[in-house]
Amino acid sequence: MPPLWVMICGLSGTIVVALMELHKGHGPASFKIYQMIAGISLFLAIVGGLTVGLLARPYRRKTMVSLLLGTALFLLLGFGL
Repeated sequence: MPPLWVMICGLSGTIVVALMELHKGHGPASFKIYQMIAGISLFLAIVGGLTVGLLARPYRRKTMVSLLLGTALFLLLGFGL
């Protein structure tokens, strides 16, 4: 009998295996290209938002506080520093 979450979601084993293969980077070349484009787009959106926040005088303080708190939280959770 499959696990309960598989029965609730209605996923078959082949779908789960296929998604795990994509997650591990073993998918087709076209999907790898899509992943790179999506990653670069998300990175540019973050950099653009940070740039706008730092260039607009009313948002500079909020942007810097958010950047520093987010960086500290990332380091704390990700590396235990």
